[in-house]
Amino acid sequence: MSDTFSITRLSRGDVGELLPVFRQYQAFYEVCGVDELQARAYLSEILAATDAFVLGARNQGDVVGFATGFITYSGYFAQRIVHMGDVFVIPTNRRLGIGQTLIRAVASHALTLGITRVRWLTSRSNDGAQRLYEGVGASKSDVRQYILRTDPKAG
Repeated sequence: MSDTFSITRLSRGDVGELLPVFRQYQAFYEVCGVDELQARAYLSEILAATDAFVLGARNQGDVVGFATGFITYSGYFAQRIVHMGDVFVIPTNRRLGIGQTLIRAVASHALTLGITRVRWLTSRSNDGAQRLYEGVGASKSDVRQYILRTDPKAG
């Protein structure tokens, strides 16, 4: 870890600091239809959840990145796993080792819970993220993702 950045588990009291970074994450992925109120409610919910955690990266005290982890089950592995839903570092703080440190911190937190696998998804076109993931020792899966919208009218 660097002298200038640190990784900590965030709590509901950190929503205000995390929200601008989360909104940058949504803008980066061109997320439409989620307003600030909905984003704040989502963050408040997962920060309070017992089956989820959010790790924040701080550089000189400011939140500059985050990773979310959701405890779930895998029939494939017949055990609990952590699904890393999001990992993001603001562009001005990339290439400082923060992304790798966040991913390793998610894996370390999973181990403290007795969980030995972390999985996540990324776009096939996100080459930079794939290099980051391979750099921490993750292996690619040949799984294809499907999404079924339970309410076609919802965004």
